[in-house]
Amino acid sequence: MNTRRTDSGRRPTMRERVAQNLSSVLNARPEYDGVTVFGLSDSAMLGPSKSQSQNLADAMLTAISRYEPRLVSPQVVALGRYDSIWIEYEARGRLDGESAVFLLRYSVIFRNVVVIDRASTERE
Repeated sequence: MNTRRTDSGRRPTMRERVAQNLSSVLNARPEYDGVTVFGLSDSAMLGPSKSQSQNLADAMLTAISRYEPRLVSPQVVALGRYDSIWIEYEARGRLDGESAVFLLRYSVIFRNVVVIDRASTERE
């Protein structure tokens, strides 16, 4: 179990640990002979067209299903453009028997994913 502390000195919640793992999973890029070992392949992240956006949603769902078993019955839905460099997705599923929703912001320039726990943004 992860016993690392947050900046405030408390132990991270399950949702925070899952968000951190989703970020690690979705931003990993190592490949071996063209086969993705972990994370998203570069071919899944070609650009912002509608079909490519759906391909990326499918790749995110595959990675989440494979590498984040704590999120049960995951789904990933493309929400659309956030601004000129971001495309937003929503990952949802069940975590410890409760609904969990994470915002996934994909940068079309840097090809990275920022993961935001929707529950934490609702509290702010």
